[in-house]
Parts: sequence; C-alpha cells; structure tokens
Amino acid sequence: MIALIRANPGRYNYGHGGVGSTSHLTCVFFHHLVGAPVQHVPFRGSGPAMAALLGKQLDYVCDQTVGIVPQLANLKTFVVATPGRLPTAPDVPTSAEAGLAAFQAVGWNAIFAPKGTPKEIVDRLNAAGRAALADEGVRRRLLELGCEIPDAAGQTPDALRAHVAAEVDKWTPVIKAAGVTAN
Repeated sequence: MIALIRANPGRYNYGHGGVGSTSHLTCVFFHHLVGAPVQHVPFRGSGPAMAALLGKQLDYVCDQTVGIVPQLANLKTFVVATPGRLPTAPDVPTSAEAGLAAFQAVGWNAIFAPKGTPKEIVDRLNAAGRAALADEGVRRRLLELGCEIPDAAGQTPDALRAHVAAEVDKWTPVIKAAGVTAN
C-alpha cells in the first residue's frame, strides 16, 4: 500500500471522522511517517466515512477499532497500530509486523476531574472505574469491541498522568503538521 501511494502521488484518497478527530490525526501520522502524498476527504463522523469506504468512494480510512470491527468481513485491513494483535482481528498484523514500528496510534479513554479535586474524591472515582473494569460483563463487552484493558498498574491516577504526558509529546508535532488549531 505504501509503495502504491508513493508511486502515484495524489491519486489515492482517505477519509476520516472529521478534522482534528482521532481518525484524522492517525492518518496524518501515517502519512508523515511514510511520506505518502494523498487526498484528504473529511467527513462529519466515522460512520459516514465508513459508508463512503464501503461504497468505494474512498481508497482507505484510518479509524478506531470499535468502528472497524463490525465491518472486518467487508474490508481489506492492512494493519492495526497497536503493540500486539487484537483478539477481534487476530489475522491482521501489527504495524511493527508490517515494517512500520513507529506507527502506534492506540485510542484510549479516561475519567478526568477538575484540577484541585480532593484526593479522596479522585480515589473514589478511580476505585469505581477499576471495579467496572474488573466486572466480567464489562470486560467481555470491551474486548468484543476490540478495546484493550490496562493491567492494574495502568489503572492508577499516576499511570494516567504519565500516559497523558507521553501522548501530548507524541501527538503535538502531528497536530501541528496537520494544521489543526483550537477555536
């Protein structure tokens, strides 16, 4: 795919869920890493982008696993930008396996509270989140959707702070390269 789009500058297009969205920035990151010039087609949400891909109006999309998993049977999936293969897509190689180890774009969710929230409140929120992630029904559903669940060490406020700092360092140059600004 990389050789094909490099050999045909501007011929191929990609869609995403909106300017500044995770799917947009993941594609920008991919293009930055491989130096592949392509046409950018923004949509208002991942659903319309997926519909355009399935309707063969787009050449490819970069999207979160949750949006792709239901369509895996209908798509040619090149890589997952995760450290390990996904249980929901075990035949799809990781970006490292495909020769692009730097292409890591793992979506994540967290619960945040305003700065200055008392520690006891943060601890209660953290305990509630950890209890939810320990629930077998919740775990099963998240895994079915292609989500990865952090281990216990990764479910702490300190781990989240470190993760956020690393993500800011990683994504700031990508956001600047995309020309995305806050309004």
